[in-house]
Amino acid sequence: MTDKKVIHLDDRIPKLKERRRQKANRRLIIYSTIFFLLIAVLVYLVSPISNVRHLVVKGNHHISADAVKKAAHLSEKSKIWDVNAAKAEADIKKLIMVKEADVRKQFPATVDIRITEYRRIAYLKNGDVYIPILENGAIVKQDPEQILPTDAPIIHGFKEGAALESLAKQLTRMPPALVHTISEILPADEAKGEDLIVLYMNGGQQVLAENGTLADKMKLYPGIMTILSEDKKGRGVIDLTMGASWRPLSESKDKKTSGK
Repeated sequence: MTDKKVIHLDDRIPKLKERRRQKANRRLIIYSTIFFLLIAVLVYLVSPISNVRHLVVKGNHHISADAVKKAAHLSEKSKIWDVNAAKAEADIKKLIMVKEADVRKQFPATVDIRITEYRRIAYLKNGDVYIPILENGAIVKQDPEQILPTDAPIIHGFKEGAALESLAKQLTRMPPALVHTISEILPADEAKGEDLIVLYMNGGQQVLAENGTLADKMKLYPGIMTILSEDKKGRGVIDLTMGASWRPLSESKDKKTSGK
């Protein structure tokens, strides 16, 4: 008969106590760690450490950074964890001059705001100020320019209404580089309304065109200017109302035009 090894209970008790003590220590470490982590998170959430310390606005040319921040309801007092990027983007896009907005959080304390503004396609002369007209047709009355703008043509003699909206749509359809060659736009004959217009170009030429077909007809302008340059023609009137033709300005017409 094989002898069986007998383990006395007195020998096992110290080992059981040691195991229980180790388990209790591990639990204490885990609970203590969780507790201090919760305290650290709570301190971070309520303390200035979680404030937005860098609020950067990029892409703004005509609208101020402060106006963008205000629209987004963000400041250096905002909490980084409380910034709702999607809501901020939607709020910024409510600004009349903003086309697109992108808000991104960069931990620990930076918020980047990138916007794209609607292109200014023209300015409506109104008394002593110049009211911007955007590519979406919006007229920005609340942000008039006091100094003569040079980044888009000046529109004279138009009132707000269908004709001005039509002109804005036509300019939007034109390449920006072509729009920038236009200095001023006026009704060709104020007595006959705003359907027939004259464009004063930066190169000295005048273009006679119909409001409703301006974008399509102005596609001919670069080619016409190439021919006029090759033929060494001076200043004149390019008539795009019926096909395309050119006639020189008379001396008296030049004086009258320069006196406007």
